[in-house]
Amino acid sequence: MTIKAFSKQLLAWYQVYHRKLPWRETNNAYFIWVSEIILQQTRVEQGLGYYKRFLSHFPDVQSLADASEDEVLHVWQGLGYYSRARNMQFAARQVVHDFQGMIPETYEGLMRLKGVGSYTAAAIASIAFGVPCAVLDGNVYRFLARYFGIADATDTSKGKTVFETLANKILPKAEPGAFNQAMMEFGALVCTPLKPACETCIFLSTCYAYKHDLVQQLPVKIKKVQVRKRFLNFLVYQDANGMTILEKRTGKDIWHGLYQFPLIESATDDFELEATHHQVFVSAPQIHQLTHQTLIARFGHIYTEKLPEKQNTVVLSIEQLKEFPLPRLISRYIETHSELFPGY
Repeated sequence: MTIKAFSKQLLAWYQVYHRKLPWRETNNAYFIWVSEIILQQTRVEQGLGYYKRFLSHFPDVQSLADASEDEVLHVWQGLGYYSRARNMQFAARQVVHDFQGMIPETYEGLMRLKGVGSYTAAAIASIAFGVPCAVLDGNVYRFLARYFGIADATDTSKGKTVFETLANKILPKAEPGAFNQAMMEFGALVCTPLKPACETCIFLSTCYAYKHDLVQQLPVKIKKVQVRKRFLNFLVYQDANGMTILEKRTGKDIWHGLYQFPLIESATDDFELEATHHQVFVSAPQIHQLTHQTLIARFGHIYTEKLPEKQNTVVLSIEQLKEFPLPRLISRYIETHSELFPGY
């Protein structure tokens, strides 16, 4: 099959079978940018609601630039990878101050924005402005590797160059935005990681991986993610007036800028909370999986007459917990243990 025929067939498939999503019904660069940042680490089904929520609070670049970091993180709460939200707000302020409020229309200009890498820059440039630059995400890597039989590892500099060269070679210059979306959509819906729909695939007869029984072997990835365990012990203080305390995370670690109950991190899972003169209850372990970390958390509820005085903490009522951006691990615990948080 020629490259031209491949592109034509893929675009025809996309017109019929693509999912109807709001960011595909617009060429508004800001809307497309927001969707791409959300979908970097989030499934479409989950991201759709957050996309609508985010735009309802921050409908344009200026409103995002003007908001406080706490506001942005609170709206983002539950999506995880909070550096995405912080970087996007920083970039919005770049757009306002350095680009007269107009999102750059070139790949090079977009790459100057904080948090915008080569994939996101190519997606925005091609979809919003028709710039002929190919996108490469996990779906595209997988589709290209299988169809063209590419054994170069996707996580090496050589492999990335091979895939980038091929992706730009097959990109139709007249329809770069639609083609890029078609490549991503085909990988997401048909050429999936574990159970690809090979038998009904429109490229079945010309797919290298299918012909050579290599579907499950491609794409190749060399590096393995090292996952470490962390043991987090949160201290949930409550006094007789229903007041508690939160502290803000400020270090270079997960959840930067979010609020949490006072934390003691231990090397093992044998942390014990002494009752002393307080009434104490310790929860069962709560498991929270991140890409590179497994978090094993316990919540120690300490009922006391007087809250401890700690630096960098906020005293608030249980009801006010809803107003602060919390890590999903903590907000989920509160929601599923509402009997321990009266008024939340």
